[in-house]
Formats: sequence, structure tokens, C-alpha cells
Amino acid sequence: MSAAAPEISGSTVGVRLWDALNRIAAQPAADGALPQLYAATMADVRGGEYFGPSGPFEMRGGPTRVESTRRSRSGEDAARLWEVSEELTGVRYGWPAA
Repeated sequence: MSAAAPEISGSTVGVRLWDALNRIAAQPAADGALPQLYAATMADVRGGEYFGPSGPFEMRGGPTRVESTRRSRSGEDAARLWEVSEELTGVRYGWPAA
């Protein structure tokens, strides 16, 4: 559900509940961008590393190294993404997807 859904439905209770949940679990957009900025600019970052929030469940907090998801390491998913990307863009390369 998006943050706008309670407002659109006219639910003031829903708006208050959504705001409270966001204060507990989420963080401001500027803080959410910090892991990407860290990964793009810091000298101690190596290729293939992932960064995310350092707090519980990687939901909020300062940038830290995190584990990538199992699906992000899936060769099958990578091949399918490559195939769909070629179909959607019309761009083909002379080598098979890895």
C-alpha cells in the first residue's frame, strides 16, 4: 500500500497509522540515498559489494556493507533479465548472457 492510499480513501486513522509506521520503520529519503552515495564515492568500496542501512532488518541507519539477496546471485534470473532487456530495448550483443 502506498502512503497516499489512506488519504485517497479518506481514512484519517489510516493516515495516522501509516505515519506512525513510517516513523518507526522507515527513514527520510536523503538518509535512504546514503548507501548508494557511499558505494559510488568511497575509495574502500570494491566491485560486487552491496551497501544498505545498518539498522535492524536493514530498514534504517547509516551505510554499511550488506549481503546481496539469493535471487541477485541467480544465474537463471540474470539470463532472463538479459533476455527481457534485449527484447525491450532492441539492443543485441554478440555474446551470450553469462
